[in-house]
Amino acid sequence: MSFVSLQAVSADDIYVNPQAAGEGSGTIDNPYSNIQLALDNVRDNSVINLMPGTYNGINNSDLTAKINNLTITSYRGPAIFTPVIDSSPTRYFNITGSSVVLNGLTFISGVSMAYEDTVGGEVIINAQNVIVNNTKFINSVSQGGTLYVTADSTIIQNTLFDNNTVNVGDGAGAHVEAKKLSVINSTFRANHVNNGAGGGLYFVGDNLLVDTSNFTSNYVSARKGGAIYTEAANVKIINSRFFNQTTSNANGGAVYASGDNFVVENSSFEKNTANGAMGGAINFEGTNLTVNKSNFTDNVAQGQSGASIYSKTSTLATLTDSYFDSNKAWNGAGGAIYNTGSMLIVDNSTFTNHVTTLRNGAGVIYMDGSLNITNSNFTNNYGYTGVGAVHQLNGDLYINNTLFDSNQGWNLNGGAVCIENSNFLIENSNFTANNAGSSGGAIYADKSNGTVQDNVFDKNLANNGAGSLHLIGDNYTIQRNNFSNGPRYSVGFIILKGDNNTVDKCNFEHGYSQNSIGGAIASYGENLKVTNCNMNDIDTPSVGGMIYSKGNNTFIENCNLNDSETIYGVIFIEGDNPVINNISMSNVRSNIGAVHLRSNNATVTNSTFDKCQKSSYGNGGVIFWTGGDYGKRLSLDTLTVDNCTFIECNGEGGYNTAVTAFGNNVLVNNSDFIDCYSPYCGAITFRGSNASIVNSNFDGCEAAVYAGAISMA
Repeated sequence: MSFVSLQAVSADDIYVNPQAAGEGSGTIDNPYSNIQLALDNVRDNSVINLMPGTYNGINNSDLTAKINNLTITSYRGPAIFTPVIDSSPTRYFNITGSSVVLNGLTFISGVSMAYEDTVGGEVIINAQNVIVNNTKFINSVSQGGTLYVTADSTIIQNTLFDNNTVNVGDGAGAHVEAKKLSVINSTFRANHVNNGAGGGLYFVGDNLLVDTSNFTSNYVSARKGGAIYTEAANVKIINSRFFNQTTSNANGGAVYASGDNFVVENSSFEKNTANGAMGGAINFEGTNLTVNKSNFTDNVAQGQSGASIYSKTSTLATLTDSYFDSNKAWNGAGGAIYNTGSMLIVDNSTFTNHVTTLRNGAGVIYMDGSLNITNSNFTNNYGYTGVGAVHQLNGDLYINNTLFDSNQGWNLNGGAVCIENSNFLIENSNFTANNAGSSGGAIYADKSNGTVQDNVFDKNLANNGAGSLHLIGDNYTIQRNNFSNGPRYSVGFIILKGDNNTVDKCNFEHGYSQNSIGGAIASYGENLKVTNCNMNDIDTPSVGGMIYSKGNNTFIENCNLNDSETIYGVIFIEGDNPVINNISMSNVRSNIGAVHLRSNNATVTNSTFDKCQKSSYGNGGVIFWTGGDYGKRLSLDTLTVDNCTFIECNGEGGYNTAVTAFGNNVLVNNSDFIDCYSPYCGAITFRGSNASIVNSNFDGCEAAVYAGAISMA
């Protein structure tokens, strides 16, 4: 916070006392009795000292002066007393000069409604340099600013604007047109603009500084900026508070700014409202927005978007070290922020308890363009018909070291994050207990491609889709993530719809996909790769207890799959040329094959299956290779099982517990079958032509009906 020192070099000190007898001579011992006499006799570089009392009547109102370097001040400063100028029912001053200073004055009840040569202003100043200090403007009615200034440089400090009204025009408190304006340690309270912009302050020019000031309960109707309206470039608001501003059918509940380089720092915005419009706290339509160390609480965009900030910037918006809580966009997008532009950067900021109700909106951030989010927290945000926290489209998305906790997107995809038509990298972040009404309890992406790595996904839920990730598009990479506690009603942890997608070095545990497909991963597309993953305690009472893949060229390697129960396959693949290599599967139960393959040219190599059992009557306890329905069962060609081990693979019914092959050209090579048992066949059943068993061992395999080791037909 900075203050301007008032040091006037005067040719004359003139004194006025409203209680003086006679007209006086303007000296301290014989002061003028009214301000008009002082202005009639003042010279350039003079100071008019107003002594205590109330100045009213014809000679103390509607005053005009053309003086250079004029100061009008309270005698001995406002700490001693404040002279009151009551010009009702007219305006106060119209002053023209090179420099004008008002200090320690109180203006009350002025009225300025219909002047032929000018519009508005209780105090009108036209000068190169203007300073207004320790002054109050109270209960005036005007057409365009209680204080109306045109100048090169203007400073307003330690000043109060209270309960002023503009019926036609802009800026009920102050209307300033200048190259530079500084508002320091001042208060704008309950000022109203009924048919204009800028309830407290209206500024046109460049270089606006608002420092350590308070704006409370200011209001505009029909236009913009409940507290401040500015078209200036280089605007900086620091150390200031905006509380309970309102606009009606106008944008920017607290602030509307449309110039370049707008900075908000160490300021608070609370309970500001844009009724039927956008930007409950701030509406910015320029380039280069920066918000730093600021708080936004209980702001509302009633009927439009951006409860805290609505920004249409063509370049860069940056938000750092800030706190957003309980902001709401009713029937709009972006419970906290709505931004369209090249780039939005969010760092070290917190967003809690936001609400939006617009379909395809977002509880916190709606971004049409590129978005970077780092070191931030999104908790308990809510999109009634939209995304819970972040909806980003048409750009690049980067999220790092960020928490998404208990965000909800009802009736739409993306409990925490929804991405459209973008490239993205999401890493080192935590997604916990997020909920989507449709799919993608944590993240939903469509027409995009990207990487999700080094994250934690826990207790995320989707009522009609993937609990953690639902990704539509090609070339996704999902690596080094932990997925846990998939709730009952989700379709597993991950759904992939597209080609060339990779899941690598991920851990999955404690999941349940009720009446759905793919307890850990469900993929619909070509060339899926699942490598170096661990899956534990994941059940699906349908198809693909852990992995479901519908597409050609599925590749699964170096994975551990333990403790799963399903009907059709812990691994279920529909598509040709699958390769399963070096997997370990244990303690799983599947009615029809722990590995269920509906594939030509299928290969299972270097793998171990331990205690893989059928949970009830069915065919194929471990590997079940079939064309599908009974009419297609023998339509497949080429299955290779090489260097595999089957241990204690037992079943309650069906053909066998290790390998069941309905098709032609089957090779089982260099494999071991140990203590495998089934009522019908203990180890292998072939139904087709050209089956070969080479260099394989059968130890302790038993069957009650057919062969304990091999059954062929």
